[in-house]
Amino acid sequence: MSNQALDVLAAMGLDPQEIDTHDTSLVNKQGVDRRICICGHAMDRHKAEATIGWEKPVPILKWSDPTEPFKCTPNAQSCSCRRLIPVLEVSNTKYFLKKTTGSGELHALTRGIRALSKVQDHTMNWIVDPICLLCGCTTEQDRVIPAVFNADKTLKQTEGSIGYDDFICQKCRVAV
Repeated sequence: MSNQALDVLAAMGLDPQEIDTHDTSLVNKQGVDRRICICGHAMDRHKAEATIGWEKPVPILKWSDPTEPFKCTPNAQSCSCRRLIPVLEVSNTKYFLKKTTGSGELHALTRGIRALSKVQDHTMNWIVDPICLLCGCTTEQDRVIPAVFNADKTLKQTEGSIGYDDFICQKCRVAV
């Protein structure tokens, strides 16, 4: 049984391995950013606000620390992310496009991790240790989940995010 796509490339006189070599060199040259922000979206979905609306927005690259306003646009929707905090590095960022509708299982970060878990041969590494914003405990001391906060560091009780995402432990979540 033949592969139709490979047959088309052969009819064009193209070598699939040369295409793979070219694609690999492009990926290495561009330095694909596989980090995920605390908001639950890929870091390369955060763009400098000054470039929004331009044909090609300038991504906030791995080595830059934005001092100017930025905007997070994971897909057709926009995210209200206000702080760039890379927390994960994953094998594929395309699973981190969900919308945050609350804390815990309703958070985009949690939903993205769940979507990634359904993929065979995925990789995921924490860049930072999840620490509760309110009491400072770690995952070794309690269950720590992504949560939506208000600007004054109180847990947001209504649906959606206003851009102040961080981690909260189970003890503090119940106490609020």
